[in-house]
Amino acid sequence: MSKLLKPVLFVLLFAGVAYAAHYGISTAMGFSERWIALGYSLEGMYALQAGASLLVVVMIAMAQFAMPKNVGFIFLGLVLLKAIASYVYINAGLEASEDKFLALQFLIVFFLFLFVDVYMAYRAINQAEPDVETKI
Repeated sequence: MSKLLKPVLFVLLFAGVAYAAHYGISTAMGFSERWIALGYSLEGMYALQAGASLLVVVMIAMAQFAMPKNVGFIFLGLVLLKAIASYVYINAGLEASEDKFLALQFLIVFFLFLFVDVYMAYRAINQAEPDVETKI
């Protein structure tokens, strides 16, 4: 159970810290009015990406248990689905927004969580391989 609990807690902690930093910077720069005008929220973006990353972490853990040699392929499929879901979420806002504010904010959040997903997959793939001692 702790093999799944640690990555889940890591994603949740990362999401909280990243959101707090992003919110602080946005507030300091006076972007609050722009968020309201767009109809999207920073909280919504972080909730979507954190939820998708949690799903990726759980699915990678399940794949590591059931099919350890296919974790990389499963990860790629999950990231593709996450990217499609993210695009569906933000598509209407991208068409309505004349400037690139929403696109830039979305890409910042998306890539932050993509790095987390890659890190979690990297850890799972490296743990799945057995320790092999080479004799020279």
